[in-house]
Amino acid sequence: MNSIRLMASLTLVLLLGTWIFVGCSDNTSPETSPAYLKGSVKYSDGTPISGAALMVSFRPSFEDVLQPKKGPSTSFDLPPGDTVESALILDPCGQQVRDLCDGDCSDNLNPYWNGLDDENQRVEEGLFSFQVTLADTMFSRDLVLIHFYSEWDLEDCRNHGLTNAEGGFKLSDECLGFGTEIDTTDEEGNPIDTRPIQRLINLHLVTEDGRVARRDSIMWPDQGFQAVDFVISLSGD
Repeated sequence: MNSIRLMASLTLVLLLGTWIFVGCSDNTSPETSPAYLKGSVKYSDGTPISGAALMVSFRPSFEDVLQPKKGPSTSFDLPPGDTVESALILDPCGQQVRDLCDGDCSDNLNPYWNGLDDENQRVEEGLFSFQVTLADTMFSRDLVLIHFYSEWDLEDCRNHGLTNAEGGFKLSDECLGFGTEIDTTDEEGNPIDTRPIQRLINLHLVTEDGRVARRDSIMWPDQGFQAVDFVISLSGD
């Protein structure tokens, strides 16, 4: 029996964060969103900051189990003789993030994901699916990628949203996977428990000139919106 594995490198664990391996239960139903975080980003003199990137972090849901994982992140046992036709990374809305075989899986039974998308941009934190398609069968596993968001480069990294010309932003929960049931493991891959992705999040901000800010323990609403504003100090303030 063949085995197909998605590998996560030590570099990915150290620079991007920690992999948490997940399994969505069959009775998990999508939430009837959207609900929003919206607000503004300004300097302390009131000047709006445009083009600032906002990144959501699920860290509060998994803080107690954030340990680097050893070895492959997830694997499938394939029937003898079956050929892999595709191996994709998808976001919670089913959109392709990365083609792990670059269109040809004939010689690739060990698809490797380095945390980049098809445009070679570092992906934002979130829930992703590893989907493998055979001739007449499809396998899928979910995983959550937790970032440390250190040295985040706006040109080479994706984000959950940008501020507009007036410094405003509006983030939707439509493709964040809130409520998804997660099977957590320890650093050796042993099961710990099953828990949902909670709406308690941290929100990170990076401006175009490299200033950073963070708001912790924000409760994303089930409906409507939650206001979140950032005020960035000017040099010398």
